[in-house]
Amino acid sequence: MKTLITAIIVLAIANLVAIGGFGMWLGATDRLSKDRFNRVREMLSMTVAEENQVSSSEKAKVELETKAAAEATKMAQPPKSAVEAINDTRQGVEIQQQGALRLRDELRQLQAQLDRRQIELDAAKAQFDIREKNFQQRLAEVGKAAATEQFKQALAALEAQEPADAQKVLDALIRGSSREQAVSYLASMNPKNRAAVITEFITADQRLAADLLESLRTRGLSSAVTAGDPSPPQR
Repeated sequence: MKTLITAIIVLAIANLVAIGGFGMWLGATDRLSKDRFNRVREMLSMTVAEENQVSSSEKAKVELETKAAAEATKMAQPPKSAVEAINDTRQGVEIQQQGALRLRDELRQLQAQLDRRQIELDAAKAQFDIREKNFQQRLAEVGKAAATEQFKQALAALEAQEPADAQKVLDALIRGSSREQAVSYLASMNPKNRAAVITEFITADQRLAADLLESLRTRGLSSAVTAGDPSPPQR
């Protein structure tokens, strides 16, 4: 028991000597001063939780002081004069007016584009109307010519020909830029003669025959052509 007590006392004395020697070393190397010692003592006197609470309080205090200083600076500034307030309002109005002018210019440009497009459409429609009118006039002239006595005589002479010969005559008219006249002759023929001539056209040129049939269809004679007897007319 005495041995244990003696060992404890020796160990305690050794620790005290070591601590004292460490303190002397700190003082001799200028690493420890009275102020540092006091700060360390104050720091160790509080728990970690207490230190965090103090730090939070100090931070909040600094934030309040900063905010108060900013408010004080703002309050220290002189208020805007009436002239300054009017100038600010005028600037805002000018900005709004500039925006309105830009919008108005954009709308004007869009309207100009629409107007140009409408003019182009009107011009295209006018050209189409002119072409349609000319086409109708040509049809009317051809129809009028078909009613003349000379046309009737020419039609009678054409119908008197063999279907192959009549086909050659009409083919010559078509190739001589008298296609409408040729179609008028075909449309005015009796169904039997017309069918025979169309048969000759089919033998000679199927594409041309199809085109002639389409032209006759537009005159409302397709049924007459298809219903006719394809055999040559009897004399």
